[in-house]
Amino acid sequence: MLLRSDRMKKLLAVCLAFSILYIVCLCACGNDSKKSAAKPEKTDTTAAAQTTDAAKLNVSEPDKTVAEPKGTQGETTVEDSSLKDMIAQKVSDTGYTGVIYATQNGKQVYAGGEINSVYRVASVSKQFTAAAVLTLSEEGKLNINDTLDRFFPSYAHGAEVTVNHLLHMRSGIPDYVDIGFDGHIVANTADTLTMDAALSNSAEKNRAEILNWILAQDLDFTPDSQYWYCNSNYFLLAEIITQVSGMGYESFIEQRFLTPLQMNQTGFADTWNNQTAVVDADPSAVWLDCKGICYGCGDMVSNAVDLTKWASEFIHNTVLSDNVVALMMEPREKYGCGLIIDDNGFVYHEGDLPPYRSALCVSKSGGFVLAMLDCQQGTSLPTLRSAICADFNNI
Repeated sequence: MLLRSDRMKKLLAVCLAFSILYIVCLCACGNDSKKSAAKPEKTDTTAAAQTTDAAKLNVSEPDKTVAEPKGTQGETTVEDSSLKDMIAQKVSDTGYTGVIYATQNGKQVYAGGEINSVYRVASVSKQFTAAAVLTLSEEGKLNINDTLDRFFPSYAHGAEVTVNHLLHMRSGIPDYVDIGFDGHIVANTADTLTMDAALSNSAEKNRAEILNWILAQDLDFTPDSQYWYCNSNYFLLAEIITQVSGMGYESFIEQRFLTPLQMNQTGFADTWNNQTAVVDADPSAVWLDCKGICYGCGDMVSNAVDLTKWASEFIHNTVLSDNVVALMMEPREKYGCGLIIDDNGFVYHEGDLPPYRSALCVSKSGGFVLAMLDCQQGTSLPTLRSAICADFNNI
């Protein structure tokens, strides 16, 4: 009996051991399952907390698949009524009746006149020429310190004048423009292209005549010794663009700037063939019918809406590189690269192609663009532009 009892005790001990081992294994497997399930539960809780925080701030979670437009962070789209009121008052004070279009941070602030009407924009054209030169320089097609003998080997002063001198109106080259005073379209009365000849010539013929005249002249001053506004500088820059781009001045600007910015109502007076007609100027200004004579310095046509697209490049550049924009807006005495930097922090250019007048102004820090177009004699456009820019920082 005792032996049998001992056996029973041993059997019970073995069974108890197996039971304890089973319970331990079961508990261990159960804990591992809970640890595996805890990870997604923790992630879900964090996401819920983030959603709650965003709701408290009234902020929507951005769509990560859509890239934010370059330079638009923090922009306000609320119309500034004080700015609108200031512009309206200045328009009233000056009696201006032309086109005026003002935007801030991409939102219309003020519009007067037919903002979609196409005008000749005169010297506002120069900033497109400058941007093309700087873009080609950035791409290694030219260097702004290149001397002109690279492009015009027969030019007597080619080794003295650089592309940079042309850009900043510091070349000393005489201005070929003397339109409407003595029946000639170049300044040298001894050897000129007459109005009658210019009217009958093709654009290519007129450009060749003007180029020959410019390259035959002595300099008015030593290059870089002073500033003198001169259309010849930008005429030569257009010729240089044609040489190095491989596609011509107009084509380069169209393909690199106008098309990507969807400036569909912008082009060149000599070749403008759009359904939208250019607003007619004084019919007595027959020299406007001379093709090729404003090459690179005043030959473009546009409207206020398209010009605003271009000017916005100096605020949030998408087509122009950061470097090109910086060079064009670099503080300079008198004249930058197709732009003037004024005392109020604006960059701008006005155009005067009688009777056409134009202005395009940008405040990068203020996100402000002002476009103005007119074709009336004695227009108050320059006075109005100056008044708006002077008071903008006081708003």
